[in-house]
Amino acid sequence: MIKLMTKHKLKIKLLGLCGWLSFKWRRLPPGVYCFNYHRIGDPNVDDFDPNVFSASVEEFESQLQLLKQHFNIISVDELVIMTKSGAPLTDRYAVITFDDGYIDNYTNAYPLLKKHNIKAAFYVPIHYIDHPQIPWWDEIAWLVNNTTKTTIKLNSWTQGVALNIGTKKMAIRRVLEAIKKDSSVSMATKLEELRTVANITMPEQIKNKPLFMNWQQLKTMSDEKMHIGSHGCSHNILSYLSEQDQIDEVVNSKERIEQQLNIKVTSLAYPVGKKYTFNDLTMRVTKDAGYTLAFSYITGVIGSLAPNKRFQLQRIPVDFNSSKEHLKYMIISSKVST
Repeated sequence: MIKLMTKHKLKIKLLGLCGWLSFKWRRLPPGVYCFNYHRIGDPNVDDFDPNVFSASVEEFESQLQLLKQHFNIISVDELVIMTKSGAPLTDRYAVITFDDGYIDNYTNAYPLLKKHNIKAAFYVPIHYIDHPQIPWWDEIAWLVNNTTKTTIKLNSWTQGVALNIGTKKMAIRRVLEAIKKDSSVSMATKLEELRTVANITMPEQIKNKPLFMNWQQLKTMSDEKMHIGSHGCSHNILSYLSEQDQIDEVVNSKERIEQQLNIKVTSLAYPVGKKYTFNDLTMRVTKDAGYTLAFSYITGVIGSLAPNKRFQLQRIPVDFNSSKEHLKYMIISSKVST
């Protein structure tokens, strides 16, 4: 991953030197550029998934300044109003979203958002707020990071995932991707088997580490007009669930947030959010539950708010502890959906 990121930084530098970045930046098309963050801070502070750290505190503020300078930053609430109006997109809008509800969203991101008078959206899986615990993806990362095994293979996989190729960060990413794409058994079953295969047990002091915001913190942000949306109940991949279980996930999470924060929840971000994680049934269930729009984790710029697009809105992922230059490259490289 270090070599990969070094090559990527070199590519960005070369593109900048040849003027390509500046040329493309000046000609950004209109649309909604929705940026998706997860964690803000230092990925070296704990032993969980380093891949969910979007940016350091310093880089995040630098990115906010960049977006303020070059975009019309709007809230998801304003996007909802625009969606209902049906007006064409004639400007370059920026929307800032966070998935998963990590505590550093409140301690690190929220103060900077207030400082720059920017309204962001936070998508939370309510199970981890009501019952604080290490989420499945972070436990998987911990197991991969601490096992002495050199290969991980679950019974449902045709081949194993090597842990001794590249960095641990790369190994964690490969194992997580394999587990996410395996729809043959439940996440609970996969996680239980992984614990056995890894042959390691997470200590209680690690299990009890507070990773997520609580309802009072979410209420504080909501009262400051930050948008709070649903990320399901358990962060399960919705397309793998039965119709009734999908209904329970999107309805119960919506009702719980509305009850706790005394707000109307109008938007949802699909857990994991890639193409295989939601389908036509998921979008219908989401619409029937009373949401106005829903976000995926598919890279792209929103070029249309037409009714058939509102429940599969694309975002620009901000990951790998991104710099401002990398963010500019991601913006330029993202295609506008029509």
